[in-house]
Amino acid sequence: MYIDRHLESGVVILRPEDRLDIIGYLDLEETLGDLLFDGQSRVIIDLSLVTYVNSTSLAVMARFAREADLDGGHLVLASPNKTFQRILDLALTDKSFLPVCPTVEAALAFFKQPNSGEMTQASTP
Repeated sequence: MYIDRHLESGVVILRPEDRLDIIGYLDLEETLGDLLFDGQSRVIIDLSLVTYVNSTSLAVMARFAREADLDGGHLVLASPNKTFQRILDLALTDKSFLPVCPTVEAALAFFKQPNSGEMTQASTP
């Protein structure tokens, strides 16, 4: 799986392509682990090009979110498709733990908030 990676306003934006399945989750896990090792704990995962996400990939994201939080950062998901948004709505009862924003721009705005550890206006309904 290809995962585009770039830095914007001090936040790493990851843009995985295609499927986060039994193979794709390994690439995601490695990429997120490398970021933590490099001291990067402010991360957005742009899901706009992802066509499928399995439960293992969600678990990888949740684990990184906890580790990033402990490191003073945060993981924010952005641009999920409608199907994945429904899954997130069901799976994530605490959106402050793993915030979901409708766009990458909204996710970047989340990091500019004074208390970016708490979801406020950047969250989706």
